[in-house]
Amino acid sequence: MFSSDLEIHSFKEILNIIISGWRFDLSALMLANIVLNGIYFLVFPWTAGLTAIWRVWRVLFIAWNLLFILLNLADFAYFPFVQKRMQMDAMQFLTGEKGSDFYRLLPEFILQFWYIPFLVILAYIFLNRLIPLSIFKTEILRNKNTKSFFQYLFSLSIFGALSIITIRGGFQLKPIDSVNAGQMTDSRKIPAVVNTTFTLLRSKGKNNLTEDLSGKWNYETELQKKIIQPFKRDSFKSWNVVILIVESLSHKYLHNDQKWNATPFLDSLLNEGLYMENSYANAKESIQGIPAILSSIPSWQKDPYINSIYSTNQISSLPNELKNKSYTTGFFHGGQNGTMRLDLFAKMAGIEKYFGKNEYNNDSDFDGKWGIWDHKFLSRVVDELNLSPEPFVYSIFTMNPHHPFQIPEEFGKEMQVQKEPLINCLRYTDYALRTFFERAKKEKWYDNTLFVITADHTGKNVDDVYRVMTDIFKIPILFFKPNDISPLKDSTTIVNQIDIFPSVLALLNYDQAFFSYGRNVFDTTGKNYCINLSYGLYQYVDSDYIVLHDGQKIVEIYDQKKDIYNTKNLVNTLDPLIIKKYNDLILLETNCFSHSLIHNMMVSSKIHK
Repeated sequence: MFSSDLEIHSFKEILNIIISGWRFDLSALMLANIVLNGIYFLVFPWTAGLTAIWRVWRVLFIAWNLLFILLNLADFAYFPFVQKRMQMDAMQFLTGEKGSDFYRLLPEFILQFWYIPFLVILAYIFLNRLIPLSIFKTEILRNKNTKSFFQYLFSLSIFGALSIITIRGGFQLKPIDSVNAGQMTDSRKIPAVVNTTFTLLRSKGKNNLTEDLSGKWNYETELQKKIIQPFKRDSFKSWNVVILIVESLSHKYLHNDQKWNATPFLDSLLNEGLYMENSYANAKESIQGIPAILSSIPSWQKDPYINSIYSTNQISSLPNELKNKSYTTGFFHGGQNGTMRLDLFAKMAGIEKYFGKNEYNNDSDFDGKWGIWDHKFLSRVVDELNLSPEPFVYSIFTMNPHHPFQIPEEFGKEMQVQKEPLINCLRYTDYALRTFFERAKKEKWYDNTLFVITADHTGKNVDDVYRVMTDIFKIPILFFKPNDISPLKDSTTIVNQIDIFPSVLALLNYDQAFFSYGRNVFDTTGKNYCINLSYGLYQYVDSDYIVLHDGQKIVEIYDQKKDIYNTKNLVNTLDPLIIKKYNDLILLETNCFSHSLIHNMMVSSKIHK
């Protein structure tokens, strides 16, 4: 279905996906229509002559199924950006829990993906002809004799049994879920096997975390290990801190001199600081990336932390910690205030000043879609930093590159040189960042500022398929401080977004203990790895293996050194002791995370010492 992002090698593989998909298709079809089908079989035989009732049933049936057809088709637009089928969290765009941008951009989406409403119209014509009203005019049980009644009960029993089996996806102990698709194909093909109706309905209600209470894990002991002790190498450095979060900046967009040459400034800047080349985002959405960067909150639950029932928990954060050192704290984002509740999260993270589109207060610089043009907004950020007391810790979240990948008209001739709009938008983003740094270099606070440049998540795939599993999460992370951090490209250390918070404090020689799920990347004594959650599977990455875990057991494991394209699943052939080692490690981390959220234990003061 999604050919630009799913690499399918052969007809045999296509056939396997189609055959495997039928199990999920039938489950989704029956689950979505269970109520309407029940009405049909329970009520229709006794009211077949009442045409008005069945006119209503027919309208509801067609409308309900058209809705799911629309949602499946909408995944043509949604999937390339998040690399997964829609789940119930995507409905938060409709409810406004992730901001009001969806409705403002809807007309443009309809124009760009015009074939989706066209296909919905065709589907309506098909359903309308498939279910003519005339089928309801036959009175199946008008003469309710004993024989016909027992026939009815028999038919109803068969229907009920088939419904249960189909919805459960077979006779196995537990109903099928998205992760079961991994038993039929490798994890990269799961989106092709399942369908949007299935992932939406199966993800409904999966909000609360659970924890393993078997006594296998000592949560108190493990959480104590998350308390990072004071850094006492030297006295505290009162550097300013600016965390520059670039929207949808995939690692693969950078250093493409021969192919695109879209980010020459960013490429040059990466050569001036400590560039952690083997870095990963925690998830595929900004609403998950920002808490990871500022508070080291992993995305190991299905709901984004900001929208979860745990969002009012006490949390550690970089701004909160640096407020202990009299830092001024702020968050800059040119988008609509309230988008993804980032303004609310900023308050929870101890940020005093939120500066968004409302505070910018000049709609003439509004891009008409998402927010203020980056080159205008970043220039204003410099003005605001000039007025800010030092030391300060500020986060700056850019608007671009973001769908629909527009650039200001004034740069049209200069930057619209590629057929792919995203690449042109990257050129514009690179320009905006260049102008920001050119202005910042002239200010007195610049030389005393530690810059961290990263992404909220990866962006759309534009050149070829993701050949390696980790590509879907790979982003840049750069630590840059004029005259103080020697240029170095580190391609071996595995770094995650949650590592930014403790690593910044390590660079500052912070002298107080704090809680963090991330690690100090400058500490070479510990094992470095990362865990992400995608499509119901935890993806564990270290220098040796990539491991996929379904929450209970390992389902795929690949040798990083011998199998760079992840083609040979070793789950059934690798040494069982290695399998057990990774299985226990992943279960320990994820259960510990659940425990800390459920019991509000993500600050050091909550953990018994």
